[in-house]
Amino acid sequence: MKHSLFKKFGASFVALTLAFSCTSAVSAAGDTSEFQPKVTYSNGNYTFAKLSHPDKAVSTPDGIVDYLGGGNVGVTGENGATGQGDQGQSYAWSAASYGDWMYVGTCYAAMGNTLTLMDTTLGDKFDKEVMTAALKAMFNGTFFYGHEKEDGTADEDSDGILVKVNVKTGETKLLMSKSLNGKGPLFRRYAL
Repeated sequence: MKHSLFKKFGASFVALTLAFSCTSAVSAAGDTSEFQPKVTYSNGNYTFAKLSHPDKAVSTPDGIVDYLGGGNVGVTGENGATGQGDQGQSYAWSAASYGDWMYVGTCYAAMGNTLTLMDTTLGDKFDKEVMTAALKAMFNGTFFYGHEKEDGTADEDSDGILVKVNVKTGETKLLMSKSLNGKGPLFRRYAL
């Protein structure tokens, strides 16, 4: 019973963390951390702060890392990453915290990849041009299927990543990615 209660608590914790972790960190009010992002929301004793490119405005292409082309990603300031964001890496698929670090695993272009899976594997066939046009209309031209090269052809996907973000300083470290170490993880949850 104790183990079952622990699992329920863990599952509840993950669900709540995921709800707020895609681009947010939770810190107690009055925290004296060095990390002072411009985009925040406070309610009661808690402040939610934008972690991914904290100085970029909301509703702009963003993601917790930068897309470098050819399926490669990087943390801003490293390996030529300049802070442009990778909107394909903006969906937290899993998250967990340990000490001052928030570990976040993404699902690259989650909605676009789900639609591709539905069309190719699950048998829900649709006309991609019609679907793309409908989604562009529904999302005011911002629906993201994946990166494109300058000539409009599809660029290589970067797949899922695992990063850790220091919730006190904002420091971000890329731990796993196809371009870093050949691993494009899709961690759906973490194990205690």
